[in-house]
Amino acid sequence: MIKMVLGLFLASLLSMTGCSLMQEEAKVLWGSSTKALEDARGEAVKKIFACHPDECFDRIIQYCNIETEMTKQDADGFERINPEQLSRLDDDKTIKVKNLEVFIKDRKNKKIVVMGIPGHVNTTEAGIFFTTIEGKGTSVEVVSLSTAAKIKAANLIFAALGKDFKEIQ
Repeated sequence: MIKMVLGLFLASLLSMTGCSLMQEEAKVLWGSSTKALEDARGEAVKKIFACHPDECFDRIIQYCNIETEMTKQDADGFERINPEQLSRLDDDKTIKVKNLEVFIKDRKNKKIVVMGIPGHVNTTEAGIFFTTIEGKGTSVEVVSLSTAAKIKAANLIFAALGKDFKEIQ
């Protein structure tokens, strides 16, 4: 009897909250919720580029995945390399480091979340959001809960986009 009552209670609770709340809660538990970044968009660093959102999206993914090869000596003290990983590296070997780590890429919702921002804890996130500006191009917004990480990520992202697309604003 108790199981049946508990089951009915849970079913009614789920029907009142809806699936979207459950999905967001699951994302929070999993660690992939972008709600805090989305809420911070009012504080974003923004620029408009003469490109379609898909072109901007692809260029940023491409930039993030570029790897730099470093020797153990060059990598020592480099903030995005795990010291334990570095200690296992032979002196004559090299290690590859990506520009930024792509944590979430969501083309449908026009957003990317990256981590591994130089000079910051490797789990600090920055969100990159794309909005079409009719007749102009794409507004690219960079946000982070860390102001310094937001500025660093924006500088990296905007420099990468500026190599291929004209900055409009």
